[in-house]
Parts: sequence; structure tokens; C-alpha cells
Amino acid sequence: NQQLRDIWSWMYAGVNRANYIMEFQDKTDFEGKTSVLAQTRFLRAYYYFELVKWFGDVPFAVDTRLQFGDQFSIGRTPKTEIYTQIEIDLMFAANNLPYVQAQTGRITKGAAQALLGKVYLYQDKFAEAAAILEDLIDNGPYNLLSDYSTMFENDNENNIESVFEVQYTDE
Repeated sequence: NQQLRDIWSWMYAGVNRANYIMEFQDKTDFEGKTSVLAQTRFLRAYYYFELVKWFGDVPFAVDTRLQFGDQFSIGRTPKTEIYTQIEIDLMFAANNLPYVQAQTGRITKGAAQALLGKVYLYQDKFAEAAAILEDLIDNGPYNLLSDYSTMFENDNENNIESVFEVQYTDE
């Protein structure tokens, strides 16, 4: 099925890009490094979460790149181990990112908390999900729109309800 192959390939391409950054994280220091690493870890968690949701146990690498084709030949790691790393990455992101970024579209604390809550729900960790999501609701800058019918209009991109939104451009 080409759609499943595409999901597999796209998610592993994302994992590889994130792991490339993580592989060389100790090679240089720069202003905002912790934020970059937190956003990177969020993205890696997102890609692995998508892979686990679609395929269950999958090939797994942390802080090292998979070489071209490795994802087809190395063994699968139990999804419980992958979920553990996803949780670690999202907790790091939530602890090191602000609720509001200066640049629209950057990963935020709220995005990390929301994804972590969803990850907990997929594992039937309901108490943990409730705790992180209640914290997000109580402390995050999010709210509901007063007019739901306008939610999907261009003028409402990145609105007060948006926790994580991919930015698109026609350029």
C-alpha cells in the first residue's frame, strides 16, 4: 500500500533529521540551543508516535541516524520502549519551552503537553493524561473561540484554540 509506505518513509525521514541534530548536540554551543533541542525532541517524539500508532513495534534509534534503508532491515523495538522515549522527549520539551514563542509555528510547551497527554491516552495511562492535560488547560494560554463557525477560515489560523499548527505557505 503506497500510502502506508509514504507514512513510513516520511516519519523515518523526520526521525533521521531529528536524530542528526541530537547526534551532534555536544559539538557546538549557541544561544537558544536548549530551545532547539527541545523542539527537536518534540518532533522526534511526534514522528515515533505516528510510527507506533500505525505500525506498533518499529525500528528504533535515538541520537543516531539510521542509514538509508536501515529502517527496513534492523529489528523492531517493542512499542513500550519507544513510548518511554517519547515520554522522555516530550517532558524535556515541555520543561524547556515557553507557552508562547516569538515566531509563529515554533513548538511550544503547550504542544508538548498536549502530545504527551495524547501519548498517555494511547497507553491507557488515564491519570497521567488527566494531570498533564489539566495543567495545560489551567496554565496554558488557550481558550475556545466564541464563534466556532469561523474556526477554519484563513483569518483564524493560529487562533486561541490552536495548540500545534503546521505552517504552510504558497511561496
